[in-house]
Amino acid sequence: MGDREQFWQTHVDACPVSGETQKTYCERHGVAPKTFRKWRARLAGVTRVIAAEGKPHGGEAKGGAKELMLLKKALQPLLGGCGWL
Repeated sequence: MGDREQFWQTHVDACPVSGETQKTYCERHGVAPKTFRKWRARLAGVTRVIAAEGKPHGGEAKGGAKELMLLKKALQPLLGGCGWL
């Protein structure tokens, strides 16, 4: 794992145990919430990020509300802390 990956893995691991919301954690550590979410997904092995309204992000694939619900359910054990899901 490279330096950048290690930096983000440290933050992704620390946020849920900090007891803070993701927004508060990011503000306190000077990291952009959008970048934090991108790295959290990347490190969790998620290759496609679906926006909250169920539309595909970046035009990678078609998504829907049902697909979003299933994705959230699958990711809940990994990303449920820190107010992410």
